Amino acid sequence: MKIQSRILISVVSFQLVLLISFGVIIFHFSKEYVNNNFRKELEYRANIDKRFILENKLIPQDEYEDILKQYSENLNDEIIYNISYPYSNDSIFEKSKKLLPQVFIDELLHNKIAYYSDDSSLRIFGKEYTVTNKKYIVIISAKDTDGASLLKQLYNIIFTGILSISIVLLIVSFFLAKSILNPIKRKIYTAMKISSSNLHERITVENPNDEIGHLAIAFNRMLDRLEESFKLQSSFISNASHEIKNPLTMITGTAEIALLKDRSIDEYKQTLDSILQDSEYLNSLVNQLFLLAKTDANFEKLPKSKFSLIELLETISSQNKKLFNDKVKIIISKKSHTVSLYGNKDLLNSSIQNIIDNAIKFSNGKEVVIETLKVERRIEITITDNGPGVNDDEIMKITTAFYRSEKVRNINGHGIGLALTKKIIELHNGKITFENKKVTTGLKVIIILPIR
Repeated sequence: MKIQSRILISVVSFQLVLLISFGVIIFHFSKEYVNNNFRKELEYRANIDKRFILENKLIPQDEYEDILKQYSENLNDEIIYNISYPYSNDSIFEKSKKLLPQVFIDELLHNKIAYYSDDSSLRIFGKEYTVTNKKYIVIISAKDTDGASLLKQLYNIIFTGILSISIVLLIVSFFLAKSILNPIKRKIYTAMKISSSNLHERITVENPNDEIGHLAIAFNRMLDRLEESFKLQSSFISNASHEIKNPLTMITGTAEIALLKDRSIDEYKQTLDSILQDSEYLNSLVNQLFLLAKTDANFEKLPKSKFSLIELLETISSQNKKLFNDKVKIIISKKSHTVSLYGNKDLLNSSIQNIIDNAIKFSNGKEVVIETLKVERRIEITITDNGPGVNDDEIMKITTAFYRSEKVRNINGHGIGLALTKKIIELHNGKITFENKKVTTGLKVIIILPIR
């Protein structure tokens, strides 16, 4: 079911329930009011009849009836019963039993007063009086035709009003829901037209302060990220193709030149050595690309565990003793000895080793220092080299795949290591920053990781 239909049904249903409830309450209290008024009228006439019993010996009955007619209006189908005690011996009482409901008579005899009304307009009131030390029961029955007519008119007014208001509510709610959802429909139409070929288009934000405006802004920001991602992907594919094509071209060219004529064994060795170097470079590039793609796509599926920082640094230290002959110096603060991390140890090891490899490569074999510092609920690992550093305007770009700083273009590399490192650190909810050393040349790489 569409949102417009759900809004229409919900709003109209809720308002109808309120209207019907309001109408039922009005009719109920109006009915109670009319009924109570008629009961008072019957009780008033019973009191008048009591006076007749008291005073009928003082004045003639016909004169009293004239007075009654003068000050009291006759009711429809009015019947008056005056029954003297003992009631069981009164012939009128026996006759009234056949004409009056038994429930009314039982209540009257028990409570000395009773009132009865049915679904028709019949109303009966009875009460016991004591006149000159004698007991009498006065029963008056009549039909409240005026009250019934008034309640019928009220019912018709309420029913017609609810029906009319329901139709108006249905029409108003339909156009209101339509007007509310029209901006969303327009945005859906615009969004449906956006594809990879026109990612630069954006949804119009009509009112940035309402929820629909917030939705449009959020969608536009998502499009900004998608457009940036597509550009990076396009650039990545272009650079990857270029980086892979160069060694392949070198391998093919070297092999073709070697096959143009017969050569000596030493020349063939040189050719094979050149092909081997290009193959190793290509193999390293493909492995880095594969690891970058695998890390991004399958990180959630990779095994993760809790491990100590010391354990990770000891592994790195052992690796670098073999590779760089004690060119890597590790300084561990006292508070860092008890630090534990959570994640994939091999990936974190690989990311830190990438930075160390770069630091050694760009420092021309000079010492690289690794320091740790515990700050609140995080650990900072700082790797400082003695290389040429990076231009300030290039620091933000060096983690982009295949980007290489102007200062190191002459040094072998393919520009994927830092991009891979940044991705691994971020997947571990960490952060990596770069700073040039202020006094001497060199670069400081700061890795910040949350403590388990």
